[in-house]
Amino acid sequence: MSGCLALSAFLLAVPAQAVPAPAPGGFLVAKPSIDGGPFGHSVVLLLDHGNDGTLGLIVNRMTEIPLAEVLPELSTEKAAGHDLYFGGPVALNSLLYLFRSAEPRKTAIRVMDGVYFSGDKELLDLLLDEKFNRNELHLYLGHAGWAAGQLMSELA
Repeated sequence: MSGCLALSAFLLAVPAQAVPAPAPGGFLVAKPSIDGGPFGHSVVLLLDHGNDGTLGLIVNRMTEIPLAEVLPELSTEKAAGHDLYFGGPVALNSLLYLFRSAEPRKTAIRVMDGVYFSGDKELLDLLLDEKFNRNELHLYLGHAGWAAGQLMSELA
């Protein structure tokens, strides 16, 4: 995933040495010159950044794949009304999700105030049982990822 994302347009004008370190809850917006590939016209929400690398989700690319096709064990009622998004080109056989919650949930990681992510199937079942709607719960196939130091190098 080389050199295809930059911090928002505001930060594009900032000298490289002043680019802030990536952090959970931050957004990366594809440069206008990136017109193809998995990151063309993409917006990535950073979920985690640390010594092991960076994890994110492309948040603006909905698929036409029905959730019931990816999780056939879900009842039609549970799967109905939920869209599936393309989260990124890494681990396309995995499912991560973002959800809004006033309180932290076990097996979920805080991204920003009131927003968490997880890949835990039991928690997803619980959220669906609690009737989280499409504005409170977004599901993603795959994710975006960078090795330790890679994203910071690309941003610089």
